[in-house]
Amino acid sequence: MPRKKDTSSAQLRTHIELETNPLARALGLVNDSELLGSAYTAATKYAVSDWSNTEARSIAAHHALSIDERDIPLKRAFAAFCLDDRNPFHWRKLISYFAKVHFDSKHTRPGPPQVWTDDRLCTLLRDFNWQKGSYRPPHGPGFKVQELKICELMKVAPRFAGRYDNFTAETILRNLQRARDPKINKILGKVVSEIAEPIIAELRLGLQKKGAKLDQEATKKLRSIALAVAITTLSRQDERDPKVQ
Repeated sequence: MPRKKDTSSAQLRTHIELETNPLARALGLVNDSELLGSAYTAATKYAVSDWSNTEARSIAAHHALSIDERDIPLKRAFAAFCLDDRNPFHWRKLISYFAKVHFDSKHTRPGPPQVWTDDRLCTLLRDFNWQKGSYRPPHGPGFKVQELKICELMKVAPRFAGRYDNFTAETILRNLQRARDPKINKILGKVVSEIAEPIIAELRLGLQKKGAKLDQEATKKLRSIALAVAITTLSRQDERDPKVQ
């Protein structure tokens, strides 16, 4: 979920990144059930429809454009514009309003800043891990390598083919911290959840049988361990692995 302090444009970029990222879809980060609401069951049924077939398209459109109490955001949007959700042309008007705000070239600034997608943040984790592993500190074993120095080396490393040319070392480091944050990097968050939640659920169930509870401190520590494992796992994944492309 986008954070409250994000602007609507930032939230929209997050949704676009997830929807257009095959890896995000493969990991289940795009919640079709939530997005499609009352139309989800019909969408599953008509997933393989031939959209050039007018009859099939009309039936699917009937389901897609029918909303109920589960579709609260859509209901509010139609109410705000005083539009009728039963009228398919009003659906067209509604999406046109939103499209004009976010995608009309007359209202968008030229040359928007580059967006660090979740996939790109994971690439940064791998690149940083490789660069750190290949760096030989000048003061021998025990010398603390500053991460900013590693980021400086990434800018000129032939391995990355200019991937970081347009960024300062400070920007790379700042995004590295974002890449390590499961609340920002949704792919990392998914891996953390897959590692931690089954263990927590099993421990909680075992303790309940003994009349005890898993306290918050223990749960927090388990998730912290899972985060460290997840970061290490994503940092070491081979770039040639299709699951991380």
